[in-house]
Amino acid sequence: MGSTSRATMDTPLIQKTYAFAVVAARWGRLRAALGAPGDIDDAFIQSCLSAGARIEQATGASTREEFLMQLRLADSSIRDAKYWLRLLDDLDEIAPEDATELHDAAEEAHRIVLACIRTAKAKEHKI
Repeated sequence: MGSTSRATMDTPLIQKTYAFAVVAARWGRLRAALGAPGDIDDAFIQSCLSAGARIEQATGASTREEFLMQLRLADSSIRDAKYWLRLLDDLDEIAPEDATELHDAAEEAHRIVLACIRTAKAKEHKI
């Protein structure tokens, strides 16, 4: 990770979703370099990258509603990624150690996104 990107990663939400995207992108590049078939790989990578991008958009939201909407979209992207990862694993298209690393990164990112959604919804109802 470059030094310029570290300065902007000041919350666990951003850190975990970004780490998930990096791990997935590195895995995808390795698979592509090995000439592995890419349909499911591509769908998985796209979901991972989309989750990270949604969090970036959420951090720039101008309203709580917009923030919550982007969090929900990130949740959906992570759920998609977890589906594609299960499929890759069940088809034996991913090494067990890679599946574990990617699953753990997805779970960490998903837990924090869901916690942020709960917090944002609670604050929304208090207003």
